[in-house]
Amino acid sequence: MVTCTDMAVLCGNTPEACYLKYNAVGLRHPSTHELALRILLRAIDSRANVYGRYIEPLLSVSVDYYVRVFVKIHTSPSKAKLSASKISNVLACSGCRAFELQPILKTTDLGHSNLKFSPAILKP
Repeated sequence: MVTCTDMAVLCGNTPEACYLKYNAVGLRHPSTHELALRILLRAIDSRANVYGRYIEPLLSVSVDYYVRVFVKIHTSPSKAKLSASKISNVLACSGCRAFELQPILKTTDLGHSNLKFSPAILKP
């Protein structure tokens, strides 16, 4: 269980502080609380990946000024590498509030449980 009480930082009030703490920038958007949860989960997963581990989110809660996540930590260096293919940039329109996800990496199955990682290409 991880509890984070700095929702103001995660929700984009101070983007520089969010970047320093979580290596991400929060957005002021109708889905800001969901984005805050995703930023926190990514920060936890990133630290777990350093040790050849990955996380499985079980439950997440966003209430008032804090978020709480319950995660299960697994050990598997090969599955920890897959975490990189789950990361996306969020491209948000300030006018209509629409958003698009831009994956960072894509995986290609080479057969026999071999995967190739390559940069993802943004769709036009």
